[in-house]
This record gives sequence, structure tokens and C-alpha cells, in this order.
Amino acid sequence: MSLEQIRQRAQQLDSSIRRRDVGRIFTAMAVIALATWGVWAFSNPFFRVGAALEIAAMFVVVYHLQTRGTGRTVPEDLTYGSGKTFLRRSLELRRDFVREVWPRQILPMLPGIVLLMIGFFVRTPKNPLLATGILVVIVVQLASAQVRLRRSVKRYQTEIDALEE
Repeated sequence: MSLEQIRQRAQQLDSSIRRRDVGRIFTAMAVIALATWGVWAFSNPFFRVGAALEIAAMFVVVYHLQTRGTGRTVPEDLTYGSGKTFLRRSLELRRDFVREVWPRQILPMLPGIVLLMIGFFVRTPKNPLLATGILVVIVVQLASAQVRLRRSVKRYQTEIDALEE
């Protein structure tokens, strides 16, 4: 891998991380806005507490993104050795960040999701099929997220190993 390829890959990694972070922050802001509305609009205590927990979880997610997930700007004065080290370290940081998505981003959201689902089941006891369908969609989304995260970790590790050679 040439110095130019290393620089290009590092810049590509940095820009993709920044794009994802911006998307996640906008998503978190939308969830916070919707959950804030839910706290005031619903009388069901499960909905209200679940929405409040989701607001707190979104702040945890944004904090995690800002402290651990941000990209690193590629220095202009890279040599081959420093460029390879920089790219390897960036890939390692990203791999480690992706490994921490479950405990630092998804798990904080689960209590709120559970309470919202309980509230939904309580609110619509005569139509449990709709609530069950929503629950199935959530479980499928969580399972697919786990598969995607594992693939990402493996892809980053493969790239790190290729730099070692």
C-alpha cells in the first residue's frame, strides 16, 4: 500500500465516520423531540417514563459518539511509517467503538423500549397483535444490528491485519 493510498483510506474513513455521526446525532435529536412530546402528550405512566428514559438514553448515545466515535483528521505531513501507524490506530479506534455499541448505545435504550412496549400492551389490550408486531420488528432490528456490528468489527480487523503485513 502506497503513502497516497494510506492517506486516501484514512481520509475516506474520517469522512464516513463524520457522516455517520451527523446522521446519528440528527436521529438522536428526532428521538429526543418525539419522546419529549410523548412525555407531555400521553397519560399512560409506562409511556411517560419510557419516553423519559429514551431521552436520557439519547444523551448517553450522543455523549458516546462525541467522546469515542469521532473521526481523526488526517495530518498533512504524513510519511509512509507515520501514515501507516495513523491509519492502523484509526481503524483500531473504530473497531473498538463498534464493539462498544451494544453496551454504550443499545443497552441504555432497552429499559425505555421495554416500558414503551408495556405501555402499548396496556393501552391496546384488545389488539395485542399490533403490539406484538411492533415487538417483533424491534427484536429483528436488534438482531440485524448485532449481525452488522459483528461484520463491521471483522472488516476493520481484516484491514488492520492487512496493514501489519
